[in-house]
Amino acid sequence: IWFNACDLGNLGLLKYAYLSSPEKVIVHAHNNDFMQKGKKALFYKFMHYRNKKKVKQYATDYFACSELAGEFFFEDEVRQSPHYHIINNAIDSKRFKFDSEMRNIYRRDLHLENKITIINTARFNYQKNLLFLIDIFEELKNRDDRFELVLVGDGELRGELEQKISDLNLTDSVQLLGLRSDIPELLSAADIFLFPSRFEGFGISLLEAQASGLLSFTSKTVVPESVGITDLLTYISLDESPVEWADMIYSQFTSRDIDRNKYTDIIKEQGFDIDTEAKRLKSYLDD
Repeated sequence: IWFNACDLGNLGLLKYAYLSSPEKVIVHAHNNDFMQKGKKALFYKFMHYRNKKKVKQYATDYFACSELAGEFFFEDEVRQSPHYHIINNAIDSKRFKFDSEMRNIYRRDLHLENKITIINTARFNYQKNLLFLIDIFEELKNRDDRFELVLVGDGELRGELEQKISDLNLTDSVQLLGLRSDIPELLSAADIFLFPSRFEGFGISLLEAQASGLLSFTSKTVVPESVGITDLLTYISLDESPVEWADMIYSQFTSRDIDRNKYTDIIKEQGFDIDTEAKRLKSYLDD
């Protein structure tokens, strides 16, 4: 039984799994903070930290997508045991390899020729911090009018996001593409990946962006360092202002010359390719 979770607020399913006496009961940690907010969050926090002490009563093995996620879910005793493993959030790296032909096609279709294109692929929710991203984009737009923002995704904050874009007179410079299945092609079309999340268990979107050779920026301390496997990713504190984020992004973009074709191989060498990681995972399941 494999229990994938973003918190330990509810162990009900895990208890029933344990009672069925499977060979293994795996708890897999996928986040490092709570998705819930307000009064609901108080209940989940209470139950999470209560269950953090009890989880070893029901589980035989413990997986985490990063050390930050592991620390959020499991006590030291669990994380120091031989039954605890970091399972890399791997991708089909060749699928995300930079494609210059697709770049030209998509930039033409999305009217991005002669634009400096920033992209974000994420749910429109509190965790992903897209309202702050809009503030950063406004500052970049003030520095160079060629900046264009492409947001891929949807969620409960869409209305608030659209309102802010309108209030800042950025409507003509921001494209909301909704849910898409052509993420690799869109990444090839972009120039910068911006991901200022409030928290992340790992941040697989950042891995996909690096595989595509995209200069990328994310939140310091709250996004695991383990996702920064190339020289493309820069961490910036959320305590820094949108002005300071924009300064860092603009400085790097205007000073770096990046060969976008080489990063797929780096992803594979570092153990984040799905074929390699699937074999490693199988060895734990067969053990």
